[in-house]
Amino acid sequence: MLIHETPIWVLWLFGISACSLAFYFWNGLGPKFGCGKKPELVSWKLAISGTGFSAMFITCSFLFGNRG
Repeated sequence: MLIHETPIWVLWLFGISACSLAFYFWNGLGPKFGCGKKPELVSWKLAISGTGFSAMFITCSFLFGNRG
């Protein structure tokens, strides 16, 4: 997508909205992630691990992303 000059903000916006909708619709797990009519409190372990994996993924994307 970047090769075809799609603005980076469009990709981020799509990614954030797609992830949010995926948690909301995916097998009814939305409430476990704080979405829906009866949202549950997200545990700190889940929040820390999700943040860590996201940071690791973003770091790897910057380090190894332009290899082609």
